[in-house]
Amino acid sequence: SMNNMFYYMYGLRELDIRNFETPKLTTMNYMFAYSFYLSSIRMDKASFENVTSSSLSFYSLPSGVSIVTRDDTTKEWLQSRISNANIVTVAEL
Repeated sequence: SMNNMFYYMYGLRELDIRNFETPKLTTMNYMFAYSFYLSSIRMDKASFENVTSSSLSFYSLPSGVSIVTRDDTTKEWLQSRISNANIVTVAEL
């Protein structure tokens, strides 16, 4: 579980979690919620195919937050949950 991991981190501007590997991740409720000033997230190795609960994970992220992710599948998953983000896909590692 990664519930509330970066919840209310309103001082956080950039987040580099590119080495997080998440194949067993199932819950990530409120993971980035209320991170009002977060402008970029790198999550190059993260995958979300086993996530069954992600309520409000990206709630209140600023408009235009840039997210670097691993592939088109992950990009689509994120885009279905974050309407105001610019998501960039990187090559699979």
